[in-house]
Amino acid sequence: CNGPAKLTKALGITTKFNGIDLTNNKNIWIEPRKEKTLNIITGKRIGIDYAGPDADLPWRFAIKDNKFISKKI
Repeated sequence: CNGPAKLTKALGITTKFNGIDLTNNKNIWIEPRKEKTLNIITGKRIGIDYAGPDADLPWRFAIKDNKFISKKI
């Protein structure tokens, strides 16, 4: 679960949020993004070699130079 762990770290989500209703809460919310323009890069997905030719499709997306992606694209 490398990806989800890095996502929660990037968002500052810790175990103190366990059990909290995320649909109506004043302690956790989504802030407007700071970047005006995002440089999105694509690559092939990880760990799906069983998918045959589809394994090489560029269906993995990330913000370029983002430190919170599980493996570099």
